[in-house]
Amino acid sequence: MKGEVKVAYQGMPGAYSEKATRQLLGSSANVVAVGYPSFDEAFQAVQREDADFGVLPIENSLGGSIHANYDLLLKFGLHIVGEYDLRVEHSLLALPGVALGDIKTVISHPQALAQCAHTIAAIGAKPRAEYDTAGSAKMLADHQWRDTAAVASDLAAEYYGLQVLRRNVEDDDGNFTRFLLLSRKPDLGLDAKAGTEFKTSLVFSFMDSNERGQLYKALSAFSLRDIDMSKIESRPWGHTAKQQYHDSLAGGSDDFSLSPESARRKYSYLFYVDLIGHQTDDNIINALRHLREFCKFVRVLGSYPTKGKLLGEVRKTLEAVGAYQANPVTASPAIAPQPKAVRLNIGIYGFGNFGQFLAKTMAKGHDVRGTSRTDYSTVAAQLGCKYYSSETQLEQFFAGLDVLVLGVSILSFEGVLSKIPKHLLENLVIVDVLSVKTHPKQIMLKSLPESASILCTHPMFGPESGKYSWRGLPMMYETVRIISGEHNHVMDNFLRIFETEMCRMLEMTCESHDDYAASSQFLTHLTGRILSVQGVKNTPIDTRGFKNLVRLVEDTCKDSFDLFQGLYKFNPNSETQIQKFRESLHEVTQQLGSQPVATKAPFSDANPMTEKYPQNPLLGKIAASKTVVIHGMAKQLEAEGKQVWSLCVGEPDFAPSERVLKAGMSAMEQGKVKYTDVKGTAELRTLIAQLC
Repeated sequence: MKGEVKVAYQGMPGAYSEKATRQLLGSSANVVAVGYPSFDEAFQAVQREDADFGVLPIENSLGGSIHANYDLLLKFGLHIVGEYDLRVEHSLLALPGVALGDIKTVISHPQALAQCAHTIAAIGAKPRAEYDTAGSAKMLADHQWRDTAAVASDLAAEYYGLQVLRRNVEDDDGNFTRFLLLSRKPDLGLDAKAGTEFKTSLVFSFMDSNERGQLYKALSAFSLRDIDMSKIESRPWGHTAKQQYHDSLAGGSDDFSLSPESARRKYSYLFYVDLIGHQTDDNIINALRHLREFCKFVRVLGSYPTKGKLLGEVRKTLEAVGAYQANPVTASPAIAPQPKAVRLNIGIYGFGNFGQFLAKTMAKGHDVRGTSRTDYSTVAAQLGCKYYSSETQLEQFFAGLDVLVLGVSILSFEGVLSKIPKHLLENLVIVDVLSVKTHPKQIMLKSLPESASILCTHPMFGPESGKYSWRGLPMMYETVRIISGEHNHVMDNFLRIFETEMCRMLEMTCESHDDYAASSQFLTHLTGRILSVQGVKNTPIDTRGFKNLVRLVEDTCKDSFDLFQGLYKFNPNSETQIQKFRESLHEVTQQLGSQPVATKAPFSDANPMTEKYPQNPLLGKIAASKTVVIHGMAKQLEAEGKQVWSLCVGEPDFAPSERVLKAGMSAMEQGKVKYTDVKGTAELRTLIAQLC
């Protein structure tokens, strides 16, 4: 069994098609998204089995249908096995360090520029059309234009080392693109299941005639059976349709000439239709049978689950390589049905930067209050929260709480929890949000009253990475202890805050989290801190890789040292990572020392250097330096195994050893010293003597 699933899309790395792929199928390393220059080549990749699936756009809520892909669906005979609605969120990208006021030009695909025209005009920049959104981001990074920004996805910013100046710069927030998940084989194992909405896509045509009312009759086959039709699209009847019609006749006599009436009209069309329901539903089976009675060409393109659900063979394929996510990012909030909201009373104990960051989003649908040693009452009021002093108003803070979020530091967690009166913690759902998980889990199990339920979480983002959106950002959690059904309901509603914000929900044990975190989070911080001690900073000749290292230093050192120390002290796997780091550095250093230094072979007489690299004729008229000649003589004598002491190049800039000094004195006495004669030296010394 192969270890990865390849998915074809059209575009460069960072394109919206790749973003749709990641959100639909997950961000596992075993899902390999491969970009192709054109839609045609992406379709071919799936047909040739170079890719397992294809993710291709079919329509946009603002730009309409993507006609080329309707034609390619028929041409390549692929099957639709899923769909996904991507909320197109344009970001304004620039080089690191560039301010919004520096931007004079904005580049992107013409359609993206049109969708952001108001924002571009508002910043006083001129739009310039390029061939692609992600391609524009790459062009910006390659050319290092500091007066130019690109409109592209935030994923493109990650690929090309750009900063996001602004998110959601599109003029219309109702911009969605529908993507189809395509496979070479139909998913025949899928059938209608309770609680799952299916869609059936098909194409038909009245190829041999254009009798009056034909389209009306076709649509009646659906409406009379209460089948909801969500889309209809017409495309010209071309060579591909004729060929597939010919194949369907299996060699029977066929005449593609038009009837006299049709010939006068000259134009024939295919009709693409999307129906709500599965092709195995009785009403759709009957509708298709009815349709085939008066249509010469009918083909079902696929029956598949809607709203980004993955079932059947798609799910099995992902599970086989360990890439299936139980809670993938599905359709956008504008499309996905929202569960009934339950308003919670949430208290955040530790109302610093991260506590305020959480409160800003939680206050959208819940009653949030904060407490801390520092007075944050003004900030709390701006966020729509209540504030209580932890010194004088603790009883009021806890009154009527449903959820207590412990937003204190890793190092102070145990001490802070021990100081809260136990009776205030009774009958609460208590949540921690620390970056290490085994430590708080053990502390809470040991210290909290039995009536308290425990939810360990790690929102793996912060005020910077989650400034504009939590969409697609990872949120780890473990329900450690649930005391009652009521607490279970409260936990579900608390986690729904992150689900509604489209976080990528990761349910795992605290122990598994710390095992992963030691090799990802702690190692990242360790590397950043080490490079910071070395004084790594930008230079005039930075490569892209070096810029990423500098950015790593800035990002890790932006966090407090207490956080770094907490990651080390309270994650039992961190010491192992440090040891591995030392061992790896030692191994690489040994490899460097053991490798022989490659030396260049001298040029042969048959191929002298002067022939390979022609010199200016004037060089031949310059006499060789006598110092260099003597140095060459010394090296030649050394090569012959003779011992030579040479002080020919001026005075030594070091204290020679006693042995060298004695040898020099002896050579002077015996007349075995040669001093180079430089013209003018004697005259210069004479003049100096006369002046002194």
